[in-house]
Formats: sequence, structure tokens, C-alpha cells
Amino acid sequence: MAVFASNDAGPLMFDSTTNGTSDQCQNLGILSDVMTYDDLLALVRGHEGKTLETITGKRFRVGIYRECAFFTPESSGYGQSDGRAAAERFVARYNNAIGSLRPSDYSRVTRNASYYVALIRAGSD
Repeated sequence: MAVFASNDAGPLMFDSTTNGTSDQCQNLGILSDVMTYDDLLALVRGHEGKTLETITGKRFRVGIYRECAFFTPESSGYGQSDGRAAAERFVARYNNAIGSLRPSDYSRVTRNASYYVALIRAGSD
């Protein structure tokens, strides 16, 4: 699993194999091993204005509107979101699926699975 947090520089992702003992984790005061909805929004905030890419190569941008993530594919230029409830279902499935980064594992909870997975992958870079 991964440990998520954010600081002034944006969202951070740490490998939980350190069990929260790394200097970085201790300095940030994080000892969590699950992602929350707020952690997901922190990832979005850290990547606003940047172009990301899904695992199939589709380029998109991410943003927040009314405390909910939305995605704008480069191909259409139209923002899309399936709402906070779907994002929360994604987070719950992510935590239950042991951090799977396969969009197909989330296809029944959100139509934006490939974007969420790309966002998490970008956060781990």
C-alpha cells in the first residue's frame, strides 16, 4: 500500500514498506496506510494545470470544481466528472483492492477509472 500526504509543494506518495518510519513520513506526521477522499483531492490539486496520460496514452488535464475532481480529455476539450459519490467509491475500491492500478478493477464504480489511476500513477513519480 501507499501512504499519501501533502505539503506546501503538493501531494506526496510514500512506500508503506517503511512502516511510517522514514524521516519524510515522520516530518510530515503521517502514519496512514489507506487513501482518503481528501488525499485524492490533494493529488488533484497537485496536478492541476498539468497534462497527464492514461495507461493507453490518452492525454488529459485534471481539476477541482465544488470539491470534486473533473477530467478534461485533450481529444474533446470538455470537462467530465461522475461526481463525488463515484470518486468516494473509487477510493473505497482502491483501498480494498490493495492499491490496484488496473482501471478495469474500478469499471463498475466510476466511468473515470483510467483518469483516477493515471492520477495516482503520476502521484507516485
